[in-house]
Amino acid sequence: MAKISSFIFCDNVQQQFVQGNGVVGNVIFNLINPLQVLSPYTIPGSFSFSFSIGLSDFDTTIQNTLCIKFRDPFEKIVTELSDVPLPPMPKDVVTLPLEYRSIRFNADIRNALIEHSGLYSMLVIFNNEAIGEFSIPAYPLLDRVQGAKK
Repeated sequence: MAKISSFIFCDNVQQQFVQGNGVVGNVIFNLINPLQVLSPYTIPGSFSFSFSIGLSDFDTTIQNTLCIKFRDPFEKIVTELSDVPLPPMPKDVVTLPLEYRSIRFNADIRNALIEHSGLYSMLVIFNNEAIGEFSIPAYPLLDRVQGAKK
């Protein structure tokens, strides 16, 4: 069964292509400003963020699917990435043994409607099986700023 080796909420994920040691096509992912709290200016309000997931322990020789559900504190789906195809890794590119192969999946969530303060969650489903859930609180920035002035 697939497992999540890493997960992070952040402001943005930037990818940088690099060349080195005669290898073309290496990619470095820069995770910009890891987030501990989603902070829209007001709630209700919209908020944009990114996330990055490391997946391992799955068969990379076949096509797999990934589904991501971002849910509010009442488990209502705010936004969803459905049935994202993960194609097989090309045989001529992969040099790692099967048991060590993994992928990194990064995505942006733009203008998600944050209707309530509270604990939101990201449910990760791999080949129709839930493999993990990650929570993050949402609290309005305006309340935090005003609270600091008191």
